[in-house]
Amino acid sequence: MEKQITATALRQNLFNILAEIAETQESISIFNSKINKSVVIMSEDEYSAIEETLYLLSNPKNRDKIITGMETTYDKTIEFNWRNA
Repeated sequence: MEKQITATALRQNLFNILAEIAETQESISIFNSKINKSVVIMSEDEYSAIEETLYLLSNPKNRDKIITGMETTYDKTIEFNWRNA
């Protein structure tokens, strides 16, 4: 988490903070000193990306294929022609 602000700072500048989150796609942690805990605000796009990643990795076969693909070097790949598929 790159940025942390207080609940008071959030209340004082809510619109600008929400606009910044939407623009930068960075989440912001809001710390509440009364309960000594934080919550996170993030853009909908970022949240959707996290949900999709969790969904894709929740299936063990799919997760293994993704990991194998990430470990495959470019020289071991083959060219695929989508027009002839």
